[in-house]
Amino acid sequence: MLVPALKAFKIFKKNHPSSIAVIALSEEKDVLPVKKTGGNLLKEIKILYGKTYDILKAADMAIIASGTATVEAGISQTPMVIIYKLSYISWFISKLLVRVKRFGLVNIIFSEEIVPELIQGEVNPQRIANELEKIHKQREKILKRLRKLKKMLGNKGVYDRVADKILSMVY
Repeated sequence: MLVPALKAFKIFKKNHPSSIAVIALSEEKDVLPVKKTGGNLLKEIKILYGKTYDILKAADMAIIASGTATVEAGISQTPMVIIYKLSYISWFISKLLVRVKRFGLVNIIFSEEIVPELIQGEVNPQRIANELEKIHKQREKILKRLRKLKKMLGNKGVYDRVADKILSMVY
């Protein structure tokens, strides 16, 4: 999903030339594979590791692969486009076994789409760039919603509440 995300940023940057991008990795060991995959698309894009929370707090928006990082971005009040892509076989099997309206944890917690979700064929540069534009225009509206996330999660038992929410959608 790295290449479509990088290409989407290039499209977005044409309309917003002062925009900068940073790739936030959790560990240094991931830098080399990212550089190899991203190639020339990484020109003018910094790759940082071990600073994910700082980067999310400083970011105006993000492109994030679905998972716990979406909750981290939501708590950091970073509007995002959530992207997710499986192998065809995995996707086919998951469609047979699971029927869900949303796959992004932030949207699951809110029980509605707060931030856009793109899956499978929707994960393409133009579509991601279009969603970034929408976020850019609706940033304050999204932020207003994301500010409620911390309260919704509470302090104790947050993992159990999120798990219960997900399980209620699956069964």
